[in-house]
Amino acid sequence: MEIFLATGNLHKKHEMQMLCEPNKITIPADIGLNFDPEETGKTFFENALIKAESLWEIVQKPVIADDSGICVHALNDFPGVYSARFMEGQSYDLKNKALNEMLSKFDDKTAHYTCAIVLVNKEENIEKYFEGKCYGTIISPIEGPYGFVYDPIFV
Repeated sequence: MEIFLATGNLHKKHEMQMLCEPNKITIPADIGLNFDPEETGKTFFENALIKAESLWEIVQKPVIADDSGICVHALNDFPGVYSARFMEGQSYDLKNKALNEMLSKFDDKTAHYTCAIVLVNKEENIEKYFEGKCYGTIISPIEGPYGFVYDPIFV
């Protein structure tokens, strides 16, 4: 079965392909589609649903979409749903340094990742929602280039 993944992130495509074998994971770029719906939701679920429903309307095939981000407790769970748009256009190396700088005046270095995933297949009247959280600590200095996005500062 072909399942569309509502992302342009090749890391996510690779991870989902491994998880969803033997199904074929296709991203919008694979079919020449420039897909970037505006994420106007106030929650991870709302943003994932916006992406899933938007791509479903185009491809009319099963779609998986996610929205995820890091929530730093001392910063009132910032950047949260704005994780991808925080310091937009800047490298994640700079974003990670900026978060560490913002956190430097706090003793509490705890944080969590939230990931919301939505599966939409309107042809079969399916809409499923999943959410997971991983709790940990923000580290400084950054100890290595492990993972991507905010992974290098999160243990």
